[in-house]
Amino acid sequence: MSRSIPGFKKTQGVAYVPSLNKVFVASGDDGMLRVFRGDTLDLLDAIKLDLGPNRVAYDSHAELLYVGYGGKDAGKDYGQVGVIDAKTDKHVADIKVAAHPAELLLNRSGKILFVFVSAASKVQVVDTNKRAVASS
Repeated sequence: MSRSIPGFKKTQGVAYVPSLNKVFVASGDDGMLRVFRGDTLDLLDAIKLDLGPNRVAYDSHAELLYVGYGGKDAGKDYGQVGVIDAKTDKHVADIKVAAHPAELLLNRSGKILFVFVSAASKVQVVDTNKRAVASS
């Protein structure tokens, strides 16, 4: 059975977390990360970020979701990676990066997040424990 969730103008990143029965959807047009119940697609929560949320990466070890946003979409000369507690749907931190994140890739251990920042022609390496860029 296939179903859809109406009302999005610029759906970007989607993450399904079976262990929490949640679907996280980043909406680039309004700066929101919406959380839906996985089995019914009922809206559970909406988390306000800055403009341009796009890519999402889920760390199953720490039960954290990383969401890229900011940059020119938000009128800023830098980008951000929001850290979301997937259990409570709370925005717990931000990691500043060079520009709007074009892609996020989390290593298997969840300790390193690679952030592709195309506007700055960089790949930034984030230490997820320190929640800071370790190298570019």
